Amino acid sequence: MKHHPNQETEIRIIISFYGDNYDPAIVTEKLKINPTKTWNKGDKKGATSLVHKDYGWYFALEKFYLNELSICLFQMIELLEPKKNLITELIDQYKLDAVISCYVVPNRKHNPDLFLDNNLINRIAALNCSLDIDINV
Repeated sequence: MKHHPNQETEIRIIISFYGDNYDPAIVTEKLKINPTKTWNKGDKKGATSLVHKDYGWYFALEKFYLNELSICLFQMIELLEPKKNLITELIDQYKLDAVISCYVVPNRKHNPDLFLDNNLINRIAALNCSLDIDINV
């Protein structure tokens, strides 16, 4: 599924949980997914002087080199749907925001296909997740 990076759009898909008062390790324990990164409120953001205003947990799929966003999103949805009830419990119990983020870096020769059909949108909504799409040009 991963094509040559010089020919396709680079796409990254991430699921994140943010909240004011929870231990990010709880997400790992409940979902049985090892996070790509976690942080605590007050932790520095990388090498900057900025600090995180909340607690956070995220998991990123490997980068995709494709021109169709829906194919990439589908893989995250397939991973998360069996855990839908656990995700809802986490969101409700700890008052978390859950976001599926898509970071798109288009290849200059190809415009990415960002079309999302109703089925895919409904599946994301059923997970109680917001959707964020960032295009870096």
